[in-house]
Amino acid sequence: MKRCQVMKTNYHTHHELCGHAVGRAEDYVKEAIRHGMTDLGFSDHAPSQAIEDVRVRMRYDELPEYIADVRAAQEKHREVITVHLGLECEYFDTNPSYYRELLSQVDYLILGQHYVHMRNPRHGLLSSFSLRQGEEVVRYARSIERALQTPFFSLVAHPDLYMCGYDRFDDAAEEAAHIICEAAKEAGIPLEFNANGMRRGQVKTSTGWRHPYPVAAFWEIAKATGCQVMLSSDCHEPSLLHDATISEAKAEMNRLGLSPITHLTFKR
Repeated sequence: MKRCQVMKTNYHTHHELCGHAVGRAEDYVKEAIRHGMTDLGFSDHAPSQAIEDVRVRMRYDELPEYIADVRAAQEKHREVITVHLGLECEYFDTNPSYYRELLSQVDYLILGQHYVHMRNPRHGLLSSFSLRQGEEVVRYARSIERALQTPFFSLVAHPDLYMCGYDRFDDAAEEAAHIICEAAKEAGIPLEFNANGMRRGQVKTSTGWRHPYPVAAFWEIAKATGCQVMLSSDCHEPSLLHDATISEAKAEMNRLGLSPITHLTFKR
């Protein structure tokens, strides 16, 4: 079985402006250099009018500060490491100009579908961390499918996030996995094996203990579908960029027979 190499690249890195991370670009870049990494991509949570919660994302008036901070680190360390500027955002198909505007200011966007837009207006946005019904996880998957039919996204962050609060990998969970994996394969967009889910520890389910994500059954389907996969740290503080969890994640990828790509092709 092919072994994962040491993580030399990471395209899912956060910044203190999101409100639930610590450290600025310089702090993360120094940590990346310390570990001998070649590429570091910042993809902090994008400002959004659809999700007005400053506890989980920067404000619109903070976006210029974020861009300037990453670009400054990019220029300062360009002889040592390649720094990329990105954003992580949810996809709602009501305002495509929003994504075009964001993409005009950064190098790339990654899709992090933290919310599902429900049919019933009374329910509004439902957190993808707390999906409980089969209909909800399938709806989550369909939203990712629609996102991958657009020209905006270069990576699907934590695609199996729907399992965070979902008890078992049942028929609905399997259907959701097939929808996501087939859409990613068709679009040629990599799926992210997210180490941050492992940092969350294990949760007790009716079938035993497991990490909220990544979930092995999902990745078995991704492998069978022939999806590209990429390991990401999804770190929210510099010391977690290349911590012991990265080794744990690499070991799990090896166990599942996953061969990750290391460099991301940006969609523009």
